[in-house]
Amino acid sequence: MLGAGFGLLMQNLVVVAQNAASPADLAATTSAVVSVRGLGLSLGVALFASLLARELQGRDPGPRATAAAIPDVLFWGAPAAAVLVVLLALLPRTGRRA
Repeated sequence: MLGAGFGLLMQNLVVVAQNAASPADLAATTSAVVSVRGLGLSLGVALFASLLARELQGRDPGPRATAAAIPDVLFWGAPAAAVLVVLLALLPRTGRRA
């Protein structure tokens, strides 16, 4: 469900960035959005996978142990995501068109 929601949202974000860019910068804007999105997804998967691996240490492998570790992963991952959102909000905004 979460993947489907993000999948439906991601293309809209590319269109928003393209609409905010000048025609001369359209290709650079599109490639920057796609590159940053790929980098963010890679870092997010690595972060949450390492948190999950840490929580699964010492537990019996299996679906029940994984399901029991997910709330702990979200407990540690949510503050990290919140910090990233705050940092994103603090980025300077330039080049706004009327």
